[in-house]
Amino acid sequence: MFFILFTLVVTNLYSQPGTIDSTFIYDYGVPYQQGNVTCSAIQNDGKIILAGTFTSFRNLKRGGIIRLNQDGTIDYTFDSNIGFSDVIYISDIKFQNDGKILICGRFTEYNGIIKNGIIRLFPNGTIDPSFNIGTGFSTPPNEPKKILPLDDGKIMVCGAFQSFNGIPINGIFRLNSDGSIDESFNIDETILNYIIINDFEIQPDGKIICVGGLNVPINGTYCNGIMRINNDGSLDNTFSSGIGFETNIPNSYISVSCVKLLENGDMLVGGSFSTYDGEPSNNIIKLNSDGSKDNSFNLSIGSNENNSIVRKIIIQPDGKIIIGGLLVTLNGNNVSGLIRIDNVNNNLETDFNILGAGGYLTILLNSESKIICSGAAYAYSNMQLSPFRLNSDGSFDTSFDLGFDINDEINSVDIQNDQKIICGGKFTSYDNLSRNRILRLLQDGSTDPSFLTGLGFNDEVKVIKVQQDQKILVGGLFTAYNGDSCNRIVRLNSNGSIDNTFDIGTGFNNTVNFILLQSDGKIIVGGEFTSYNGNSCNKLIRLAGQTHTFF
Repeated sequence: MFFILFTLVVTNLYSQPGTIDSTFIYDYGVPYQQGNVTCSAIQNDGKIILAGTFTSFRNLKRGGIIRLNQDGTIDYTFDSNIGFSDVIYISDIKFQNDGKILICGRFTEYNGIIKNGIIRLFPNGTIDPSFNIGTGFSTPPNEPKKILPLDDGKIMVCGAFQSFNGIPINGIFRLNSDGSIDESFNIDETILNYIIINDFEIQPDGKIICVGGLNVPINGTYCNGIMRINNDGSLDNTFSSGIGFETNIPNSYISVSCVKLLENGDMLVGGSFSTYDGEPSNNIIKLNSDGSKDNSFNLSIGSNENNSIVRKIIIQPDGKIIIGGLLVTLNGNNVSGLIRIDNVNNNLETDFNILGAGGYLTILLNSESKIICSGAAYAYSNMQLSPFRLNSDGSFDTSFDLGFDINDEINSVDIQNDQKIICGGKFTSYDNLSRNRILRLLQDGSTDPSFLTGLGFNDEVKVIKVQQDQKILVGGLFTAYNGDSCNRIVRLNSNGSIDNTFDIGTGFNNTVNFILLQSDGKIIVGGEFTSYNGNSCNKLIRLAGQTHTFF
């Protein structure tokens, strides 16, 4: 059996009152996830955002983004609606001090609104309209790869692009807090060739270490893969990197993927390379603050016989080094996709050997040095599909639980005032019980036996909305509920029975996709229909709260 190796994440969780109730536990079923998790991030409250190319996550329909609680369960308060409907790749997620969420990557819209390559969300997942990027990045292949909010509110962005909002910009630039370009930051004209910057680190003095696919003239010598620029974007010629990174591996390519700044000003650099300034250095190297090689660091990952690549480096508080990527050998010994090196003599910790094979990994670290793996890892000791959490020694953390015993997609979720959870979708069973396209869960994650749906719906549920009076509006493809006719829309009482005061007549002639509730009780419905109760209406209608009257 082969699984796709998704992203690996080490999080930064904080234990405090008000966190998720650990008694809310789903039994592990067969995970179901359409697409990849490509990046992730951890909030100060310990919640975890996963983003990527997926269209559903654990059978819950989600467009490329979802938030988990600390214990791994889905956070239904994060309302991403349809999310990224055209996502190709999401590269990075960062949090501002005010809790707003910055996201960059190869996408063009979020919740149906054009957002080319960069977006800022409120903590609840809705768009922050005050962040105006104009036309943003042009269509792919232009791709921002890393985004970083600064203490002064400005935002650094790097990647593979040549323009932003119609203005020529190569590789790296800085935004003001409102999304406009910071014109005080200008890349030196001598390096305005097409450059790709995969990662950067900002030194305490404001200088910026950049790594990626770049070839810049430093003191008359062209340097591959690394440069240092000043806070205003000008090239720092005091950084002595010589000819930089190269590879002598046949049919391979050079890619400098990541850089990690150390407390003393030195730095670790990882990627796919075989030399630095003409000296052997396989895929990982330690540089002094001036750019010269630190010869005391003698790790070698991969060789001419295998195409290893280091994609992420993390330094633990105790100085130990976590390395993730496509790792085949370390100093000639076989290793896995995630390894840890001690801080004394750079020896491999043999007990910390997480994945039997590696790939594209993202790593973050929490206060307990625990590791969360998002995606589907293979050749792990117990073949546990992710997301899963590892203890600091690499053992499986059973307190982190995420799994649905459900047989098909969940399209819509809403929460009642009593915190019970209403789910609708394509599924026909949950926890080995028949549940046709709708179910209600108690706060502990078990099915609510008081919610009596009988035969349920005869076809897919697209949307569920709980009214203020706790009655439940349901829309979709269905034409019957519990054996009673109801074409594409119905309102249920809190016990699951049909509310007959909501008179839809013959209902809709085609699918209902969206339902919105106005404060005055009126109901906006959108979908693929062209008539309602025999009256012409093209895809959008507003209904009164109690009758079939429409506006």
